[in-house]
Amino acid sequence: AALIVVRLIDRRFARPVSELTAQIARIGAGDYRLPQAQPQAGEFGERLGVALTNMTQAIAAREYSIREMVLHDPVTHLPNRVAFLQEIGPHLKVERAAVIVVGLAHAQEIANTVNRDVADRVLRNVAVRLGRVLGDPPPLACLGDRTFAMFLGNVGELRARSIASRIVTHFEAPY
Repeated sequence: AALIVVRLIDRRFARPVSELTAQIARIGAGDYRLPQAQPQAGEFGERLGVALTNMTQAIAAREYSIREMVLHDPVTHLPNRVAFLQEIGPHLKVERAAVIVVGLAHAQEIANTVNRDVADRVLRNVAVRLGRVLGDPPPLACLGDRTFAMFLGNVGELRARSIASRIVTHFEAPY
């Protein structure tokens, strides 16, 4: 009878705990994929499996949110300087490339005169307009409060100047 109890305990507790321990190790390594099947060894295993699944999903969501905050400008939601440099890094070996930097001359004055919300709307609008003027935009980033950058891979100086000129012409027109 004692042998049966030990086997029952092994099936109902040890196996689910062992499976969950393996899942926890994966989570610790940054692998948030959910297992194909949850341990099904009675109520104990099921409860632990559900709790672990919920915890895994919450951790993955928080990690995604943190990564987004670290790599994106909070106002424009464009990649920030860090993300921009990571994105263009592999392309810097391209023989012909250009980076166009667009600075907004009066953004700080707008923020000081009207308010920060209006200045933020202007920045978001500039991001949208830059995307429109470029058509299929190259990597575009917001490098700071009033500076945008775009990477043009595999272009010569004349093409880069032409694109820069189009941007200036587009922003000279009132909107």
